[in-house]
Amino acid sequence: MNHYIRRSLYLFCCMGIFAGANAQQQPAAGKTGALFYFYNADSTRVGVKNGQGRIIIPATHAAGFSYDTEHPIREAVIIFSDTDARAKDKHSPAIPMGEAFSRAGKFLYYPQLYDNGPDYYAEGLQRFVENDKIGFADKSGRKVIPAQWSFATPFNYGYAAVYTGSWKRVFEAGGEHWSIAADSGQGTTWMITHHGEKVIPLSAQQHPGDYYYDGKYYPYPFSYTAAEGQIVSYFRQLPLLQLIHKVNYAADPGNLQFEITEKPSALHPWYVVQGYQRQQQEDRFVFLVSRDGKKIYHAAFAGEKQQPLQRWILAELQSCREYLREHPDAPFSFDVNKYAKEWQHRR
Repeated sequence: MNHYIRRSLYLFCCMGIFAGANAQQQPAAGKTGALFYFYNADSTRVGVKNGQGRIIIPATHAAGFSYDTEHPIREAVIIFSDTDARAKDKHSPAIPMGEAFSRAGKFLYYPQLYDNGPDYYAEGLQRFVENDKIGFADKSGRKVIPAQWSFATPFNYGYAAVYTGSWKRVFEAGGEHWSIAADSGQGTTWMITHHGEKVIPLSAQQHPGDYYYDGKYYPYPFSYTAAEGQIVSYFRQLPLLQLIHKVNYAADPGNLQFEITEKPSALHPWYVVQGYQRQQQEDRFVFLVSRDGKKIYHAAFAGEKQQPLQRWILAELQSCREYLREHPDAPFSFDVNKYAKEWQHRR
């Protein structure tokens, strides 16, 4: 059976998504520890230097991608979007794309190709390639699951599908998108957890939240403390998010399900609350919540500024208002003005 590995190009932006969630808190520009991208003399290559001008990573990477040279780099892992590394087998689906470095300039790993660039972080983990095998690294650059599979999907709903044995790429017409297929029937696949543990599918669904994948059910993967449960309940019981989600659909897409996919750590002081549509990540609905649950932000995409929940809600309501004005017969219309008035006074 072929397993398609692509998602929309929109999701590719997630390589740099959640600046607040993915970034380690770093000193401001000009202070010790601040790092900046810089271009060489003819702007064809890019590297990294510190606030005093000392080169941390030489300008040897192609400058054909977007690098912000004006503001400090806040990520704990610095990822360039090009590499000279190649898979040993030209048919292998484990394809190095980009190079990851520590803030000290140490090379860490080659990210896996996703679409036209390096893999994005999904539920806190990024795929990397080593010896034509795929593993997973966290946002500190630590290889938390060793490279041992011929291929692996990004994590979704607490699970990733991994492939062992012989697999090859099969290109669609046009040669841009590809799927993978077992080579000579020698490939096997199963699901793993964030700890790299193999998961046996259930004989039947046991919990409403069990994960349904490829015709099988897997155990509901999330568990919470009482305080975490309150955070999740807040989003689940906020009907406005469902209204915003559905407003431009012609048929009912179902309700969003919210789960915590990352918890506060030394790397970032936030819970990451992910919205799922039919158990698939809905990247428009990702939120950051402080340890005490009192501060909530909408997670920002690369190049955007993360917004407090109230500000994001009001901006989304304005977009809904404009959409409903243009589509008065939209099946999922609602009283935008009522909610806008309510949220203008929320804190």
